[in-house]
Amino acid sequence: MIDSLEVDKRGYPSDNILDSIRCLQFDGVEEAKRFMRSNFLRLASQLPYGTVRSEKIEDDPSDMQTEIVFATGGWSGCEDFINAVLENNTLRMFYYQWNRGGRHVFRVPIRTT
Repeated sequence: MIDSLEVDKRGYPSDNILDSIRCLQFDGVEEAKRFMRSNFLRLASQLPYGTVRSEKIEDDPSDMQTEIVFATGGWSGCEDFINAVLENNTLRMFYYQWNRGGRHVFRVPIRTT
């Protein structure tokens, strides 16, 4: 699993790390959920621009989720990172919303009944 962000000499996410994110494979949905709640947050927070935050939401008591909001700040390195995440079909299943200005929202189920 990817734990730290490898950057090139200009500070951008390296092609190697972007390819690794695109090609990540998971042993089931639970592992993908754990990646989003920990590794994704850690990687996104290592980017020099943009912001990331997460919070638990409970719109419906039977459907608690972690909402992860990543804002690119318009920096192309953040755009490269989020595009690599969205090119991974497993991680894309958590993609909930995009807003103009580079605000990307993911919703990761905690539990469902």
